[in-house]
This record gives sequence, structure tokens and C-alpha cells, in this order.
Amino acid sequence: MNDDDNYSSDLLEILQGYSILEYSGKSYYFKHFSVIEVLELEFDEKKDIASSIKNGIKTKNELIKSAINIGSWTEAKEDKIKSLNWTIKKSESALSKIEDQIEKVKELEELLGMPQMNPYGTLHRDIFKQRVDASSASELTDLAARVGVPRERNMNLLRKSLMKSFDFYVQKHNVTVQGSAKPILDPSSPDYESTVRLFKDGF
Repeated sequence: MNDDDNYSSDLLEILQGYSILEYSGKSYYFKHFSVIEVLELEFDEKKDIASSIKNGIKTKNELIKSAINIGSWTEAKEDKIKSLNWTIKKSESALSKIEDQIEKVKELEELLGMPQMNPYGTLHRDIFKQRVDASSASELTDLAARVGVPRERNMNLLRKSLMKSFDFYVQKHNVTVQGSAKPILDPSSPDYESTVRLFKDGF
């Protein structure tokens, strides 16, 4: 199933208001919340919070301040948590940028025909690792046979062997040829402009 099929399937589930899960020969139906139901839940949540505060339930900040006052918590620990949360958010942001870069590399390699030219399908280690990690036992076995890696019954060992083989392949083909520079892609190609745009956007 390609991405277009997935999008169509997701849109159908949204419009019909339920999803179907096939398991052990049976179909299970899961109802989605309607827009009105989601808004009602949000309204009820805000109303419950306001009511709880009015009845004396303390807020998060009040509980923290109270815990610090009685000595069961400290400002240093609270600052440490805030610092860790900031680090987590920055890490998630950096990870998102890396994932965007990987998608750009995938698109560029598709334009250059890398999957057809290269037995590993890519020259980017993260992309290859993603594929190896997501592959089934039969897919890993087929890949091993295609790139000349001895088969292993232990799939974890086979994955490690494939990664080592990939690293060797990239190192072996990472050569610089002296001479005048020539474009990788023919400027007359219909994909030329989109490829140049990818380079300008940066990875």
C-alpha cells in the first residue's frame, strides 16, 4: 500500500467516523469522537478545573510551593526538572529537523535513481538503518543475498552484519575523482529544478 492509499484510507475513516481493526479473523469497530463531542469534552474539562479550584483544590504551582515550604521538595530539584524538560524539548526539535533532512535525502536519492543503482538502495546510513530495523526476516534474508552478506538465523546478528557491510560499501565508494566538475543530473532533465531546490534548501 502506497502513501496515497494510506491517505485515502485515513480520510475515509475520518469521514465515516470509525476505524476497523482486523484481528484473528474478526472485525473490531472503533468510533471516533465527533467535533461536537471533542468540544464538549474540552468545555467539561475547563469547567471541572474551575470548580475544583473554587472548592479548594490547589494548582500545580501551589502544590510545588507548599512542598518546598514544608521541606519535602526543593527549588533546586524544581529547577533541575525545568532544565531537563527544556533539554527534552530541544532534543525533540533537533530530532524533527534530522527527520526532515532524512526525508530530503530520500527525495534526492529517488530523483537520482539511487535505489536502482545501489544494491543497498541508499548511501545514507540513517536511511538504511531505518529500513533494516523495519524489515521482516524474509526481507532481511533477501537483502543479505542481494548484497552478499552470509545469512544468519539470528535476525539481530544479521542486522549488524548488514550495517557493517553497508559501512564498508560506503567507505569503499567514497572516492574523489580529480578533473572538471560535471553535473550529477542533466540540466535538461524534468527533475533538475526540484533537485537543485533540494540542495539550496540544505540538509
